[in-house]
Amino acid sequence: MQDAEVLRFSTAREITYEDLLCGRVVRDLDIFGYLYMPKAASAGIPVVAISVGSLGFSSGREELYARALTDVGIGALVVDGYSTRGISETATGQGQLSMAASCCDALTAVAMIQDHPNVDPTRIGIMGYSRGGQVATAACHRRLQARVLEGAHPVAAHLALYPSMLPCWRVPEPTAAPLLFLIPADDDLAPPAKSMRYAEAVAKAGGTIETRSYENARHAFDSLVVDQTVNTLNLNDCAMMIESDGRVVEDLTGVEQRGSWAEFLLRLESERGRTLGTLGNAGRPRERAVADVQDFFQRVLSRG
Repeated sequence: MQDAEVLRFSTAREITYEDLLCGRVVRDLDIFGYLYMPKAASAGIPVVAISVGSLGFSSGREELYARALTDVGIGALVVDGYSTRGISETATGQGQLSMAASCCDALTAVAMIQDHPNVDPTRIGIMGYSRGGQVATAACHRRLQARVLEGAHPVAAHLALYPSMLPCWRVPEPTAAPLLFLIPADDDLAPPAKSMRYAEAVAKAGGTIETRSYENARHAFDSLVVDQTVNTLNLNDCAMMIESDGRVVEDLTGVEQRGSWAEFLLRLESERGRTLGTLGNAGRPRERAVADVQDFFQRVLSRG
């Protein structure tokens, strides 16, 4: 990515939520982060780590939000968990990379960037869209952060665009940081009802959460992808939950992840999966989401 400082840091090659909660994090893989900073940046800059979606870097959202954040004085760290794993996207195969591994990548990036000389370590947020939105959601969990961040400052803010809730915590343990959901009303790949139910559970558990809906918008409405029907794994008919010990279970079938993430998804695909969904911008302005992203992080990452 042009004009970015390229950073390298170590994360887990593959991991489960059980491993993360037990502190079994073997950092055996180096991945990259691309840091964008505001012009004339000095010390004490807030930063948002961006977790990439299933389309990889082809959707244009990384550049969109990195530029939007730097325009309002906030740094952006785009977390590239794909390149060194030898993949460019997961839309055609979500089993290539587990959600737990992507969550580990993002939280490890948060810990790493706190040592940067120009960054305020107490003002680091996480955002993402689609797959990355689910990462930003799952990362808002007290015990998970305590294990993965290993003494670093907790995440100060979380923002998720159209997260899939696959999987989500059965009993949320939200941190003190605010969480914002940006939800397209016509999303058939990440149904709004799932996000709203989880938002209610987070609020009931004492978390601070906001939701915002976009009428006449579909999944990835903020991307460069034109509106289209896609042949992709659609697990909307699944209720995939992370238990308090980190086990991942699908409630409607009783299927539990016992082997690899890929094996787990293959079994669910055969029992509950569909193959079609719609996504794309359909000419709708991406600026609708940009303004909300800027406003949220300016509010919650401001000094004091």
